[in-house]
Amino acid sequence: MVTHVAVAQPAHPPTGKRIRGYRLDARRFETSEHRGVLTLSPATLLAQLAGRLDLTRTVVFADALRTSFECYPGRSPLAPMHSLGELREVAKRWKGRPGAANLRAALELSREGSESPKETVLRLLILWAGFPEPTMQHRLSVPGYGNARIDLAYVRHKIAIEYEGEGHFLDAAAARRDLERTEALQRAGWRVIRVTDTDLRWPRNLFESIRRALAERGAVQ
Repeated sequence: MVTHVAVAQPAHPPTGKRIRGYRLDARRFETSEHRGVLTLSPATLLAQLAGRLDLTRTVVFADALRTSFECYPGRSPLAPMHSLGELREVAKRWKGRPGAANLRAALELSREGSESPKETVLRLLILWAGFPEPTMQHRLSVPGYGNARIDLAYVRHKIAIEYEGEGHFLDAAAARRDLERTEALQRAGWRVIRVTDTDLRWPRNLFESIRRALAERGAVQ
């Protein structure tokens, strides 16, 4: 395990066999506290990582920092860590450093409301395949069921795209609730496309399902 330590200029970062040190311009050195430990702010950490991550993973982290979803995997505290404006301010100060362009591009693609990293990946796959960007976390009242929230939706065409994580298949009660909600949405006229991790790795069938659904609902694709 390697410990990463950052210091503000002109201080010299520590060195050691399992220590990786960084020296940052004081204008870019922002700190926060996590469980009593002083750390770089999440936004600064994202900027530091942007030079090593691809665009997809950078967007995933940006979405994770902005979400307030109470069950987001691995997130604590359960509140947005940064607003988009705060992230953009850090990106401005990062101009000229490795990863700056990647960070700016990621923030243009970042959205509020993601429930998981895989949901962000799904949204990006759909967008980069040339489809219109779906609405995230669309809330509605379904007759005979009650309040529901759709992961990604083409609201006008009543197309729901739902990511099914492993928990949906391991928990019988959760699977039953999902089935009941899907059936209620279908009765209300929604076309439901359920997506698994396999679809994220090999999305050809997913894209065909979306293309067919949009065509059936009168959207031009």
